[in-house]
Amino acid sequence: TEETTTETEENENTETEGNEDSTVTTEPSNDSNVESVVIDSGWQPIGTEQSGEHVSSYNSSSVDWDEKVKALAYGANLDPSNMYVKYLGNGGSPQKSIGTVTSKDGSEIYRISLEWVDGEGWKPTKKEILKALKK
Repeated sequence: TEETTTETEENENTETEGNEDSTVTTEPSNDSNVESVVIDSGWQPIGTEQSGEHVSSYNSSSVDWDEKVKALAYGANLDPSNMYVKYLGNGGSPQKSIGTVTSKDGSEIYRISLEWVDGEGWKPTKKEILKALKK
């Protein structure tokens, strides 16, 4: 019985890429510019230097903006130094944002949805892999 349990645990770890609590879901989109939608239950908030009541800021010199950019890079799986932020704006409420980023060579284009987690920072909630950068 112990051997079976061990094998099952190893298989689960392999399927979830080493994170037992992470499930990556990829689904199609009705948006013709979206190749696919990726949701990773393993995404975590990126941490924050902010304290007190969170106020979302779209001023590019603010701590909140900087933390949003870090969360976009994390969600896109891009190094911030190899990424352009093409758009960053309100995602429908003060605690949600949405951003479009590209790799510097333009080969990767993502629209990332973020959500604020009190005391923990911005967390990616959805990554849309885009076919083209549209204005």
